[in-house]
Amino acid sequence: MAWPLLLLLCISVHLVKDCRSLQWEQELESGASLVRCAGEEVTFPWRFSQDEGEEGKLVGVSWSHRPLGGEGETTLGSFGQGLFDSADDRVSQVGTAGIKLSNIRSSDSGTYIVFVRFRGGGGLAIQNASLLVAEPPRTQKGWLEVQVNDFPLTDTTQAQRSSPGDGDGDGDDRLMCGPFTDLGTPPVSVLWEDPDGHLLPSTDYRRGFFLLELSAESKGGNYHCLLNTSSPAVGCLHADAPLRQKAVVGVLRRPPSSADTTTTQSKGASMSEGAIAGVIIAVVVIVAVVVIVLVFIVLRQRKGKSYAPKEPDSPGPEDEATQPFKVV
Repeated sequence: MAWPLLLLLCISVHLVKDCRSLQWEQELESGASLVRCAGEEVTFPWRFSQDEGEEGKLVGVSWSHRPLGGEGETTLGSFGQGLFDSADDRVSQVGTAGIKLSNIRSSDSGTYIVFVRFRGGGGLAIQNASLLVAEPPRTQKGWLEVQVNDFPLTDTTQAQRSSPGDGDGDGDDRLMCGPFTDLGTPPVSVLWEDPDGHLLPSTDYRRGFFLLELSAESKGGNYHCLLNTSSPAVGCLHADAPLRQKAVVGVLRRPPSSADTTTTQSKGASMSEGAIAGVIIAVVVIVAVVVIVLVFIVLRQRKGKSYAPKEPDSPGPEDEATQPFKVV
C-alpha cells in the first residue's frame, strides 16, 4: 500500500516529503498531448532542478511507454551513474530527464512516463505526456476524384446531370469522392462545398468513397469535395500535395426543354379535346335515347287506337225521317 500512496504524493509539480527538493521546470506540463507525423521525431523535454546540496540524492531516471488503448508498459531507457541505456536505437536522452524518439510510427502513440528516483525514503517524482502519431491518407491516384452515381469523373471533368427523369428516374444524385485506399491515422473525412459555398458533411462512407446524397430539390451547380482539415492526418500531407486540392463536379438542374413543354401541352390539349368529344357523344346518345323512347310511345299509342272496336251509330231524327215505311 505504501507504493501507490507514494506515487500520489509525488505526482504533483511541487513535490512533498522526500520529493520536495525537486521542482519540475514546466517546458512540458504533465499530462500534455503532442501530435506528430509518422517519420518525424518527438522530444519530451522534461527538466527539473534541485535545492542546493540535494543533487547527490539522485539515484536514477527511467522512461516507459504505455501503448494507446493497450495494456502494460514498455521500458524505453534508463539513466544511472552517469550512463544512459536503451534497447531502442531510436531513443536518446535529452538533458537529465528528457527523452527524444526518432523516426516515429503509429505504434509509438500512447503515454510516455518519466520516473525520477532519489535516495532517502524511496523518493519518486513522475511526469507524463501523451503522443498521437498521425499518418496521411492515401487515394488510388494520389488525388481526389468525384463520381456522380456510377459515372467516373476526374477533378477536371464537369458532369452535366439533368433534373427528374434522367439517371435513376427519381431525380436523385449520389456524389462519390475518393477512392481512398487508406484513411490515415486518425481517419480523415471529406466535406462538400455546395454551389452557394456552404460546407456539407458526407452522408456515408462505402468502399473507399465518401458519399453525398442529393435530392431532386438540391440546387444545381458545382459541388466541391475536399479533405476535412480538422484531422491531424491532413496536416501530415505536403503543402502542395495533390490530395489537398479540391475535386469539382457539376450537377445541372435544368428546367424542362421546349420539346418537353410542347409535348406536355399537346398531351393536355389532347386530353381536353377528348373530354369535350366524350361529353358531346354522351349528349348525342342521351338525345337519341330520348327520341327513340318518344317515338316508341307515339307508335304505341297509334297502334292502340287502330285495334279499338267501332260502335254503330244510333240513328238520329233526320235519319228516321228518311227511312221508308215498312209495310206490314
